[in-house]
Amino acid sequence: MCVRLKVDLIDTGVTYILLDLRVNKGHALVRLARLAKLPLTHSAGIGDNHNDLDLFRKVAYKIAVANAPEDVKRQADYVCTHSYGQGFLEAVARIGL
Repeated sequence: MCVRLKVDLIDTGVTYILLDLRVNKGHALVRLARLAKLPLTHSAGIGDNHNDLDLFRKVAYKIAVANAPEDVKRQADYVCTHSYGQGFLEAVARIGL
């Protein structure tokens, strides 16, 4: 039996990520927001790689950590000065959490 899947291959520079094109972080956020009855107009997304761009398309405020690729940073409303975990903490502080 041969199964064909529509996938996207992302090279992070460290690992390869295979993503099923039928699902993404943006779709998940929309679904969760509907279930929780929360408006996306008050949402923020924190990203560090290409697989976060679908999330960025759905949120009201986009944050990229410093180690994100340049094209991800260009999509962000704010780019952290710190990378990885410290960048995440900076992002959370930026949105007041």
